[in-house]
Amino acid sequence: MADVFISYARSTARVAKAAADALAKDGFSAWMDENLPANRAYADVISERLDEAKAVLVLWSKEAAASHWVRSEADRARGNGTLVQASVDGSVPPMPFDQIQCADLRGWRGSSSAPAWHKLRDDVAELVNLPGAADDPRREKRQPRGNGLQRRHLIAGGAAMALFAGAGFYALRPSSKFTPPPEAEVLRQKAVAIMQDGRPTEQNQAIIYLKEATVLAPDFAAAWGALALIYALRKFQVPLAARAGEEARCRSAAQTALELDPKEPMSHCALLLLVPTYRRWAVVERAGRELIGRVPPIPLVFHNVADLLVEVGRSSDSLELYRKIDRKRFLIPLSQRSIIQALWNADEFQLAEASLDEAVGRWPQHYAIWHLRTAFLTYTGRADEAIRVLDDTAIRPVGLPEDQLNAARITAGAMAGTAPPAEAIRVNLESLDAGSPDVLTYLNRKVTLAQQVAQRCAALGDADSAFALLDGYYFGEGPWARVAPSAGDMDRSTFALFEPPMKSLWTDVRFATLTRRIGLDGYWQTTGKTPDFQRNS
Repeated sequence: MADVFISYARSTARVAKAAADALAKDGFSAWMDENLPANRAYADVISERLDEAKAVLVLWSKEAAASHWVRSEADRARGNGTLVQASVDGSVPPMPFDQIQCADLRGWRGSSSAPAWHKLRDDVAELVNLPGAADDPRREKRQPRGNGLQRRHLIAGGAAMALFAGAGFYALRPSSKFTPPPEAEVLRQKAVAIMQDGRPTEQNQAIIYLKEATVLAPDFAAAWGALALIYALRKFQVPLAARAGEEARCRSAAQTALELDPKEPMSHCALLLLVPTYRRWAVVERAGRELIGRVPPIPLVFHNVADLLVEVGRSSDSLELYRKIDRKRFLIPLSQRSIIQALWNADEFQLAEASLDEAVGRWPQHYAIWHLRTAFLTYTGRADEAIRVLDDTAIRPVGLPEDQLNAARITAGAMAGTAPPAEAIRVNLESLDAGSPDVLTYLNRKVTLAQQVAQRCAALGDADSAFALLDGYYFGEGPWARVAPSAGDMDRSTFALFEPPMKSLWTDVRFATLTRRIGLDGYWQTTGKTPDFQRNS
């Protein structure tokens, strides 16, 4: 067990190594992630080392402040009463760490005699309790190591990331016999954890990690495959003019991966994700099914087909594929979110509710789980509880636009009978003009704010507004033509049409016209499959 855990961003690795060396000279043992064993999942080891360390030295920098890994490690240390922090480039630590003493190590080059280092070393010594060190009252404030609810809330971010990365290690383990250098494997695992978390703002860091991994190990097919996958995901998150470049990067990385290992699964999935599914459902479904059994059975292989079945109204059929995912090995929040939505769509209500409760217990602060939870509560007779969740700042996702929060709150109020439905509809329609983000993306499932508002209008009894929004979104017609995606069919999806809030529209003649114009009727006829809403009507 090391005395000190060092948390840092990749760009300040030299300073972190200098700090480890200086601590060693002062009699401390220090651990940093370059010491990670290659045969264990990154996040599992991180979680253990964080809890074992007597002090956690967080080296803040501009990159570190933006890193969910560093912030999660700092939060874990703060909860454990082991946090010591320093700024290496003058950056102010992010909230709430800016309220805690932070040493200034700007310009420090590793000298153990520097005044700034002396003070930092004394803080570490107090926590480690070397002979002669003063007792530190912070040590008495360490949180219990149990699995109770209080601790779960304290380390929610860290626990979620541990589950992500643990799943990522098994899900994305190289399928070839190539053994990468430990340093390259650590970088790949870090990137995989970021990718599974699904936050677009973190993807640049994942790309940096994967590029470094491929430089360290040019024959590392799994790293090339992961790089191809992240470029495929980014293609639909960047401006239209930049998409060709992302696709070219994806294809290049995938080609390299497949030359090294023809069965590398991430690269196969990445190439399939490049193809927009809207109006190409049958083609993408055939291609996805062809992959199953031909490459290692990672979750995304099943998601390729299962998610598409949800998109075309076949959630009941999708469950057969979702259930092939080994949930004992693969604990991925974005995957769970898709499965729970499919259960809800397919009227497997009790199982959906139980699975959602389980997901909330594991990942109470994850943005995709939070959004699903508030929607589920709002539309299943528990709108009062949805309002309490919406108002709970402790678990609310960071950066949620105020107009979206207000629209969700008044919708829940209207469903609970405490707000006028007409007022809720007005607030929701106005939110479309407030400059909010256009697309909410969970895994490879794209749902726009306009579709979300259409669902709310339908649930609140305003079918006319709902259909007007859908006509604008799918065909660029009518008073809401402006909500049509700028990239056209490339960015359109049909997931939202078959979710429970839309149920009141399914028997309206306008819904049949909508699905026919979109082309879904042609898909159902070609495949001989019946969507759930027709089967259950």
